[in-house]
Amino acid sequence: GVDIQKKLTELNLQHPESPPLEMSMGINSGEAIAGCLGNDRRMDYTVLGDTINVASRLEGQAGAGQIFIGPETHKSVKEQVQCKKIGQLELKGKDKKIESFEVIYS
Repeated sequence: GVDIQKKLTELNLQHPESPPLEMSMGINSGEAIAGCLGNDRRMDYTVLGDTINVASRLEGQAGAGQIFIGPETHKSVKEQVQCKKIGQLELKGKDKKIESFEVIYS
């Protein structure tokens, strides 16, 4: 996620005449189902599950250039990247609030 955000910044600096490219990200860790879904006429590879839904909701809460991560992802990366605790976010479709963090990069 950090590498992608940095590459976007680099591309924007290389093309100052163009509107800037901006992206928000939501990253979550956990179990998911992955595979091909569809029929004989159209088949797509996709991922499904609550883990994916939470990542999507985190992305929806993040602003341009921000990377929001869930608690399991934070446990996995907290020694490698600097994170700021956002707190408990209320996410659509979830009964309980989710402890969330923002990845800090420069």
